[in-house]
Amino acid sequence: MDIVKRYDVDAIHFDDYFYPYRIAGQEFPDHRSFAVAGKTWMNREDWRRENVNVLIETLAEKIKKEKAWVKFGISPFGVWRNAKKDPEGSLTNAGQTNYDDLFADVLLWLKKGWIDYILPQLYWEKGHKAADYDELIRWWSNHAYGRHLYIGHGIYQVGTSSKVCWKSMNEVEYQVEGTRTTKNVQGSSFYSANAFKKDLCGLNYSFQHSIYPRKALLPLMPWIQSSKPPTPVLKLQRNQDGREMLSWTIEGAINDLQFAIYRFEKNEQVDISEGKHLIDIVRGNQFILPPNSGGFKYVVTGLNRLHVESAVSNSVN
Repeated sequence: MDIVKRYDVDAIHFDDYFYPYRIAGQEFPDHRSFAVAGKTWMNREDWRRENVNVLIETLAEKIKKEKAWVKFGISPFGVWRNAKKDPEGSLTNAGQTNYDDLFADVLLWLKKGWIDYILPQLYWEKGHKAADYDELIRWWSNHAYGRHLYIGHGIYQVGTSSKVCWKSMNEVEYQVEGTRTTKNVQGSSFYSANAFKKDLCGLNYSFQHSIYPRKALLPLMPWIQSSKPPTPVLKLQRNQDGREMLSWTIEGAINDLQFAIYRFEKNEQVDISEGKHLIDIVRGNQFILPPNSGGFKYVVTGLNRLHVESAVSNSVN
């Protein structure tokens, strides 16, 4: 909460550590705490889960009370429970799971609306014997409960794993395509940034030219209330170097806003619902057009920090 109060953050994001992963032959040393605080509980495992539930619920409430726009999300281990333990679980054979070993009842948090998004770590490939990627993305898509679902991809394995499927970008491209064809999935996240530094198997080129060739707006979270920004008024002019430049004005402060630039053929109807027309997202109130940009018309929209979009500006060409 110190971070939320003192810094201009967009979100608070938790990784998958609640109670630690089990270690064979060792028991987490909470015997005394359970003896004192867990008197009314039937067993220690339910008591542990409730401890984590209280943490998540309380933090969610405090974040929204302080700054309603700050998102709260969690990146849990990729398996909630195996179906052999719970019919609602996934058809997996994970050695440890959120519910039974980390004492993290992530489905409860989604059902209660305590978190804005879930980002399960699906670091396995399609066909994995214990945790098949295709099974898990389907399972999570059916258990998002109206909150956003982003898939965590294990790109740390590209070019480093001994498995054939990770010796090229094919598995990553397959998985990302799966996020686009599976219902209730709003996007992807990639672990870890070191993979981009190493750039094994042409990873960066593939991301820039194949996986993500265009810009995109953030998926909206309608349960977080937010008003539309004012509509920009757009002009086409030349800067001091003689280059064509878009500039715009709006009513009120511009500092907290971003702006989406859309390009269309001159005779094309303006329709911003298709992402293919989005060419950039910028701050400020100017955008220098690339060379040879004649023959097009442009419009601009304002975006608040949640990417709620204003009405479309006037068009210029």
